[in-house]
Amino acid sequence: MVKTSFDTDADALTRLGNAVMPELAERTYLADVRLVELNRGVAARIAALNAHPSPKFKHFAELRTAGMDQFSRMRLGALRALAEQVHPGVRDGIRYADGAAWAAALEDAFPDDTASQEVALRYALRGLFLDAAIRKTRVDAEIRHNAEMGAAQYDTRFHDRAAREQKPQPRGIGRTPVQERRRRS
Repeated sequence: MVKTSFDTDADALTRLGNAVMPELAERTYLADVRLVELNRGVAARIAALNAHPSPKFKHFAELRTAGMDQFSRMRLGALRALAEQVHPGVRDGIRYADGAAWAAALEDAFPDDTASQEVALRYALRGLFLDAAIRKTRVDAEIRHNAEMGAAQYDTRFHDRAAREQKPQPRGIGRTPVQERRRRS
């Protein structure tokens, strides 16, 4: 198997995805999931991820928003404006980050990729802790990449196999060689 640059990118994303998450007490947030208006199931999954000591790839892959919410249609500018309203400190047992600094740090995490910056900000504003919001975005990117690569590989294998299996047309009109011999005898 020939390694492509896409494979090495996916491998790098996997290594990043397997990075150790901060301890529960050290996690910082932009929003408290208990105070954000979300689908009850989504809020429960986010709360479970926030409480998990070391969430794995599958935990992030299973997190879906289950439809539209108040953040779904917001663009990067509006999401940044919401994030910038969050000031660092500890309130009600939640450790909040400096929203403006974290939103700016997303440019380093996802250079020239505003779509990924938007996704990470959306999850952070839904109440997912900040490192997990970045990891969730990377997991989704890896899943998308693997699906695209799998489809491309399937197309290539399918067309190659079809070309190999293509048999020459029998001699005569609509007759196989065996039928042609029987006719002559």
